[in-house]
Amino acid sequence: MVPVAAADGPTPAFCFARTASYELEIAGRKVVGSAQRRQGTSFLQHGSVLLGVDAPRLRVVFPTTPDPLATLTTLEAALGRRPAFDDVAAALARAFEAEHGLALKPDGLSAEEAALVDTLAGGKYASDAWLAGPA
Repeated sequence: MVPVAAADGPTPAFCFARTASYELEIAGRKVVGSAQRRQGTSFLQHGSVLLGVDAPRLRVVFPTTPDPLATLTTLEAALGRRPAFDDVAAALARAFEAEHGLALKPDGLSAEEAALVDTLAGGKYASDAWLAGPA
């Protein structure tokens, strides 16, 4: 786990081009990227775990990154085989449960949450003003 990292210039578009605080590296190369939003007693966690990589596609998607593979690694490279998505998801869930002393269970959005999603998606995020961004 990377300790608190100092910001060193602009943030690249390709998030695996640099490792931020508390993200995971293997042998100095980023393997897990993470973002979090906290509000009150709740948080939303987003994470990316690289199981493998399509190098030619990565170079096309991020043409301004000189060598997008230089700063990352994958679980496939570390293990010598590509682990199955479901196996990685189950291992992460078990570790999260053990670390936080809780039991995760599959679930979905409540009716109220689903209605809010519909309202935001249709009313806010689909608007011309939102899509155009700041003036």
